[in-house]
Amino acid sequence: MDAIKGFINFIMDPRLYFLGAVGALVLLVWKRERFVEKSFGYGLLGFLGAFFIVGSFDPNFRLIITKPDNVPIVGLIFCLVFFVWYALREAVLNAVSHRDYRHGASVFVRQYPRRIEIVSPGGFPPGINEQNLLWEQHPRNRRIAEVLSKCGLVERSGQGFDLIYRACIQQSKLLPDFSRTSEHAVWLTLYGEIQDQEFLRFLEEVGREHLATFSTEDFLVVDLIHRQRPVPTHLVARLSLLLNQGVIERVGRGRGVRYLLSRRFYRFLGKGGVYTRQRGLDRETNKALLVQHIEDSAATGTRLEELQQVLPGLSRHQVQTLLRELKRDRRIKVEGVTKAARWFPDGQKHNPTQ
Repeated sequence: MDAIKGFINFIMDPRLYFLGAVGALVLLVWKRERFVEKSFGYGLLGFLGAFFIVGSFDPNFRLIITKPDNVPIVGLIFCLVFFVWYALREAVLNAVSHRDYRHGASVFVRQYPRRIEIVSPGGFPPGINEQNLLWEQHPRNRRIAEVLSKCGLVERSGQGFDLIYRACIQQSKLLPDFSRTSEHAVWLTLYGEIQDQEFLRFLEEVGREHLATFSTEDFLVVDLIHRQRPVPTHLVARLSLLLNQGVIERVGRGRGVRYLLSRRFYRFLGKGGVYTRQRGLDRETNKALLVQHIEDSAATGTRLEELQQVLPGLSRHQVQTLLRELKRDRRIKVEGVTKAARWFPDGQKHNPTQ
C-alpha cells in the first residue's frame, strides 16, 4: 500500500502531471478509434472499481470516500466515465446506423462546454417520432444495423435510445432534446449539466434497492414526478409498481390525484420540510383553513376563486370536494349558483352522533 501511495504522489508532481496530461491528450486524439470501443470503456470502469477497492484498505482514503458529502462525488466519477461515454457512444452509433444515406451530407458531432449536438441527415423514419422512439423500432438501414450488431457496437434489441435516456435520468440531466429535428435531419442535443444534486442522491438511493428491477420507463416516471410534470397515458401502468416499492406516493383521489416522491427519500436527503410542503396539509387542517377564511369574510361571502387561493396546492376539484363535505356537516352554506355563488358560515353545525 505504501508503494502505491508513493507512486501516486510521485506522478502527481506538477511537472510530471502536466507532461502526462499533454501526452494523454495526444494519445487520445491519435488513437481515438480505440478509445470509443466498448472493451476500453468497460476496462476503464473496471480499473476505477479496482482502484477504489484497493484504496479502501487505506484508512484515510476510506474516510474520505465514505464521508456522506463525498459519496455523490464518488458516484459521479463512475457516471462520468461510464454513463456519459456510453450515452455519447450510443448516440453517435445511432446517427451512423439510422441516417438517410440518400443525402450526401455528413453526420456532425458538435461539442460545446455544456452540451453536445449530433446531427444526422434525414428525418425520423416513417412512423417514428420523439414521443414513441423508445418503444417503436423501424430501422432505416437494416443491413448496417445488423453489421454493427454483429461487431458488438450496437444493441441487438434496438435499445440505443433506451440507454441514452436511462443514462441522462440517472445523472439528473435534462432529457435528450430533439426539438430542432426536421424532415431533413435528426438533431439530438445532450446536455452535460446536472440539474439537481439532491435528485441525483435520490436516484443513487433508489438504485441501491431497485436498480436491477427498474426499467427505463420507471426512471422516466420518477423523473417526470420530480419535475412535477404529468405522467403520459402510456406510462400510467408503471405507477402501481413504483407505489408498491415505496418510491412515490399518491395524494388525493379521483381527478385530483397527484404523485410525489416518497417521504423516506426526502428524509434521506434531510428535506422533510420539502416533503410536507409538497404533500400539503392533512384533510381536516385544509377544512379548518377554509372555514376560517369563510368566517372572516362572513359579511360579504367568499367566492370559490378566493378559496382556491387559500389552498393553492389543491386543484379546483379538490377544493370543491372539501366544500361539499363542509356543507354536508352544516359548517358552511352556499348562496347563489355558478360563478355568482358565495360561501357563508352556517350557524347550525352538524353533530354526527345525533
